[in-house]
Formats: sequence, C-alpha cells, structure tokens
Amino acid sequence: MVDKLEKVSNEDTLTMENALHDLNKDLLNVAKIKRQIEKGNIEAIQTFDNHRSFKTIKELRNKVTTQSVYKHTKIASPKTLEDVKNHILDHLTQTQNPSDCNKQNKLLCHLAKPCEFACQFHHLVYCFIVGYTTNRTVVIDATDMDYSIKGWEDVFRPVSTTCTSVSADEYDISTPECAMEALHPQDKWMNLTLCQSSHVISLPPLDWLIDPPRYITSGIPDDVAILLSVHISADEALLFWISTLVGFLFQLNDNMEKEAKSFEFGMGINHPVVGLDIKRVDVDNHSLKAYMDHVDRYYDAMDPDGIFIRRRVYLVTDDPDIRSEARDTYQNYQFITNTHYVYLEETGISPITGDELKHNVRDLYILSECDFVVGTFSSQISRLTFELKTFKDDEFEIAFDNMVSLDSKYFFTE
Repeated sequence: MVDKLEKVSNEDTLTMENALHDLNKDLLNVAKIKRQIEKGNIEAIQTFDNHRSFKTIKELRNKVTTQSVYKHTKIASPKTLEDVKNHILDHLTQTQNPSDCNKQNKLLCHLAKPCEFACQFHHLVYCFIVGYTTNRTVVIDATDMDYSIKGWEDVFRPVSTTCTSVSADEYDISTPECAMEALHPQDKWMNLTLCQSSHVISLPPLDWLIDPPRYITSGIPDDVAILLSVHISADEALLFWISTLVGFLFQLNDNMEKEAKSFEFGMGINHPVVGLDIKRVDVDNHSLKAYMDHVDRYYDAMDPDGIFIRRRVYLVTDDPDIRSEARDTYQNYQFITNTHYVYLEETGISPITGDELKHNVRDLYILSECDFVVGTFSSQISRLTFELKTFKDDEFEIAFDNMVSLDSKYFFTE
C-alpha cells in the first residue's frame, strides 16, 4: 500500500480517485479488526499484528492526506472537524449557486416518494450525495409532495438562489433515458455511470439504480472519507458527512423559524427536556418502560431524589395509547405532545392533509433541541433527529452521549 501511494506521488499512472479508494478500503479493514479486538476476539489480535501496527496506519493516513488529498480537494489542511464541515458546506453552496445556470449540469430530485416526511427528507439527502460527488446543481421538484401544498420553500430556505429550475431546452440536450421523470419504477431503471454525460439527470429512488456507484453504496465520497479519517472512525465519518448535508438542507426560513420557536414557548418546553420518538408502524415494538428506563437514568444522574428538577419529556409517537400510558404510569413526569396529532387522532382525519410539513418540522426541531433523546434508529425520524443534533453540537463526540437507540446502530438509507 505504501509503495502504491509513493508511486502515485511520483507518477501519474493511477488516478487520485483510485488511490483514495484503496486507502479508504484499507482503513476500513483495519477498523473492523480493531473492533473485533475490543470485543476480545483473539484471532483478530493475531490478524491485526500480521497486518500492520496501528501507528503505521496512522502515519500512512496522515501522509496521504497531507500530500495528496488536500492537493486533490484544493483546500488547506483542515486542522479540525469544523474545517472539514466548512469545506463541505462551501462546496455545496458553490455547486448550488453557479454563475451560469443554463450551462451547469443538473440533478432533478423528485420529492414524491410515497413515504413519511423523514423518509422523503433522506431521499433529498441521497440526491445531494449524488449532486455533491458529481458537481451537479440539485433542483428540487416538490410538485407532488404529500406534506405541503405550498412546497419546500413554505418551510425551508431555498437550496439555491441562482439555479432553481430546468428549462425545456435543457431537457432537449440531455440523454432522454437519463432526464425522464423518475416516478414509475417499472420503466425507469437507470445506470448513473451511463448518464454521467447527460446535461440533466432525473434521479430515481436508490432502489431503481442499476449498479450504483461506490460513493452511493458506501454513503460517502472517497475524498471526504479520507479527510475525516484523520479525525474519526469510518462509522463516525458517515454520520458526520450525512449530518452536514442534513444541516445544509434543514435551514428554516424566517417565518418557520419564528413559528417553531413560538411553538416551543407555547408548549412550555424548558430545559432540561428529554425527547422520545416512539414509532409503532413498520417498526419492532419496544415497551414504554424500555424507553423510560433511559429517561429515568438521565434525570436520576442530575437529581437522584427528584426534588429540584422538573422531569419534562417531549413525546412524538404515532400511537395514541402511548400518551395515555405514559401519563398514567409516570405521573412524576410532565409529558408534552404536539396537540395537532391528538386532534387528528380524535377526529379521524388523515394525517396527509397538505400542510403536514410544518407539523413534522416542528417535531424534528424540538427533538433536535432536546438535551437527551431516546428512539430507534429503525425510525427515520430518530435518525434524522440524531443527524440534526450531531450537526448542531459544537463538539462532534457530544452527539453520541445525547441520544440512545433501542434497536440498531446508526445507518443511512433514503
């Protein structure tokens, strides 16, 4: 590996992308071995010794990063995670705001996937993973968005101020099978590699891609992974990367930010407060007690006798019975819920009414502001909450202490 990288430094026989990929793969293998060692796997210890020392890996990683990656990305050596975050955000801002929109290659992202809001939001994140890696401006098509009649900008800031649509002429100069609307899976299968020269790409859901590129299956571009590998592990790098994309997208416009803060004040949400995301639909059920055990431990650590601190919980759930059970069983807690959903449950009105975007955003805004959150990463809402909290935390490591998942570890999917 060292020889290969030194050869790349002296000769142009290999592309930088291949060098980055090889190093990233090598580091991932070492990270897997290291995790097995931490679990007490004796065979892994021997494998690790035979592979190379961790010190050598660290030196190699730093060498390649300083000599190659910074040159490749044209940025100064990022001394902190904040530097890497700013590099990503700057790249997104520049790509989303080209000086000549008509000449810029575009990626059309349809917010019409038939799933809950957090799922649709993660579909948009997936669009931006592709846009970022391919240097395309992402244009949002919210025409058929279930959760808002007025569209994306009714709640969020625009993702671009200079390039917000695709003209008919741009479709005419694009590859037809790459620029068609991605709404019907039976005839919309797409190979992104074959579409790379198309001026416009209308991106289908991930499941409809043929042989998706490596940066999609891994969830993170190689150059970003290497920049982050200097500071954090591969698993942490994925969270950091996705959280940065989420933070770029989850920017409330002025009116929605005022509404969210007014909602928070009106509901009497003060700190400390714990957030609970309890989802019953399409998720393996856990008892309320399983969630509340973590809440008890959080508050007990601050106030063992339960005398000085008001025990507040912001509860987000799709199960009305949970609210009653929580108030009946844990009477020493103040449970706060979004009354909009209580009204829907009592009246039997469908939650898809055309203005659900604001209610979903309020819940996510409050959950991400909570001091501690308990949920399940099988829930899109819990993962999106974790990503928002991670983006907001000044110190990256803090996020891992401020949220608990009752089922899986963190992962990303649209």
